[in-house]
This record gives sequence, structure tokens and C-alpha cells, in this order.
Amino acid sequence: MNRSVRQAPVLVAALLAGMLVVLLVVGWFSQRQAEQIRADLSDQSTMAAQLTALQQAADESGQDALSQATQAALESLAPAAQDVTVTDYEPVEQQLQSTVSALLEIGFTTQDAGDRARALTAVVDVWGAAQQDKLTEQTYPEALSDELEQVTSYSCGDEQLTAGVTDSSTGGQVAQPASLLPLQESIYQLNYVSEVYLARAEQGYAPVAEQANQLATATDHMGQLAAPVLTCYGAFEAPAASYPLAEAADAPQQLTDFTAALEKNARATLADQTLVTSADDIEALALILALDAQQLAH
Repeated sequence: MNRSVRQAPVLVAALLAGMLVVLLVVGWFSQRQAEQIRADLSDQSTMAAQLTALQQAADESGQDALSQATQAALESLAPAAQDVTVTDYEPVEQQLQSTVSALLEIGFTTQDAGDRARALTAVVDVWGAAQQDKLTEQTYPEALSDELEQVTSYSCGDEQLTAGVTDSSTGGQVAQPASLLPLQESIYQLNYVSEVYLARAEQGYAPVAEQANQLATATDHMGQLAAPVLTCYGAFEAPAASYPLAEAADAPQQLTDFTAALEKNARATLADQTLVTSADDIEALALILALDAQQLAH
């Protein structure tokens, strides 16, 4: 028999064995990759399950604003994390508290800045929608009470400049996250114009006096709340001497715009990925300010 003919089965077997090894290696790598993806998306999968349960509870009870808010929060998650099936959920009021509690837990414990932002931003959106749907009259979720107490009675520990990030362009010096200055400025400018308009009530600003009084009181409290935390983190900025004012006719719109800017800047701090994940106190402060500003806007 020709030698090449005799070797053919051996070559075919070797080729098949080689292909099998390649397939096994590819399968192993694919499995490892899938496991890594599942691990990376663990927090998002938890968020998705909680938000899906809340959406189903909201749909069942006809809470449209809440359903839309949960859908938007779900869409902020990775598509692979959204693929969850939920068959068990609580009545909408209880599910709201459960979902928000789970989101807060993730937001304050995750080491992923993106997941932190998604979780805490979802809390603002979901809670605001629940207020619109008259599901709650509370300014803050029950699960936020401990963080609120911590921020309200804040005293410096070993924070130093842990809110900052190392900036290679400045020789390794700590650079503060860019979101913190606008957040403070938005509090200061709203407080300033509100107090001026309130003082000028008899000079044409009477129609806006009630709104200005409410905002002046609220922003004064916000400034007092923010100062200790930001000071301890080396991120405190003093207010400017003055801020732009509007004519009496334009004052209501300016107050509305400045209130919206405050909420926007608080949300920007929640989403600031240059804020190190250990700076939970600043994240809690930003969350509280975002909820406060959202309440003022209603």
C-alpha cells in the first residue's frame, strides 16, 4: 500500500484532534469571558432585577410616572444586565422602598464609579417620579436616613484630599473633581438672588417674594449642609461677592432656572467618575441636594 495512503488516516486524526483542542480552548475562553462579564455586571444585574420589579408593581397599580422613570433607569444599564425575569414583587409602595434601599446599597458600596452613578441617579429619578404619582410625601427615602444624619452632623475624620484625583499635568498634585465647584456655585447664586429679591419685595419684586423666601431658606440650609463635608475633603469654595440679578418681570424664570441648575449640578456630581469611590460622604451630600432641589422645583 502506498505510504501516503497509509498516513492519511493518521493525518486526519491528528487534524481532528487539533481542531478539537482549538474548540476546547475557544470554549474555555468563551466561558471565562462570560463569567467575567457576569461578574462585571453583577451590580447592574441586581439593579435591573430591582427596577424591573418596581416597574411591574408600578404598571399593575397604574403609576405612569414611576413606570417611565424605572424604564429610563433600566435603559441606562448594559443590555446584558437588562435581561432579567422577575415574577415576584411587592405592592408598589413597599416595592418602592425595597428597590430604593437596594439601589442605595449598591451606590454606596460599589467600587465601580459608573455603577455608583447609575444607582444613585436612579434613586433621584425613581423617588421624584414616586412623588409625582403621590406615592410618597417624604423628601428622602427611609433608607437614606442614616446618610442624611451623617451629613447633617458631619465632622472631619481622615478624609484629607480623598475627594480629589492625582493630576499628572500638575506634577502629581491632587486636583479636585470639576463637578464640585459648579455644585457650590449653584447653591450660592440661588441663595444670593433669592435673598435680594426678598429684600426688594416692596420695589417691584412682591410677586416673587414667597418663592424667593422659600428658596432663600432652603439654599441657606443647603450651604450649611455642604460646607463641613466639602471643607473636610479640601473642596470647599467661598461664594462670590455677588451674582447676576434679573428685572422683576424676569425674576420668577431666573429662580426656576437657577433651581434647575442646582439639581443638574448635583446630578453631575453623582455622575462624576473622577470622584473616587471612597468619597461616599460627598456622594451622599450630592444625592441629598439633588432630592432637595427636585423637591423645590415641584
